[in-house]
Amino acid sequence: MQEVNIKVDKGDGLMPVPGFDAHNEIFWKIRLLKVEGRSLAFDALSKWLKHSRQDFKSILKVMAVVGTTKLPPGLPYTKKSQNYEVYEMIGANVRLMFFYEKQMNVAICTNAYEKNSSSEQGTAFGKCENARIDYAKWPPSQKKL
Repeated sequence: MQEVNIKVDKGDGLMPVPGFDAHNEIFWKIRLLKVEGRSLAFDALSKWLKHSRQDFKSILKVMAVVGTTKLPPGLPYTKKSQNYEVYEMIGANVRLMFFYEKQMNVAICTNAYEKNSSSEQGTAFGKCENARIDYAKWPPSQKKL
């Protein structure tokens, strides 16, 4: 992901991961969830790109594994929540939460968690689950890739 200028759309929708190689989307497309014109996943990736290249690169590597694997890849790349139908992409010190949208073959990244932060991992999984539930209510026109 390079420094990329993206036209800001104030609506809800899915956005591609800037700089992510589409050749790594064999089984699952990787998209970022945008709500009210903002993507928490994009914000986290941008932060890691600027301040923690190792974490950024490790998450992009996991995105490639997710995109090229038919089933959820499991440890050491991803981990499923014990309470919800959501997952985390595992980087060195960071996690990117996501869920699968099986009808469209897309893995949707929603928010992040950092191991050394004051927030809790369970809260991050819960936020992803809430996003998954809200996304399911969207009309098909908003679910365009």
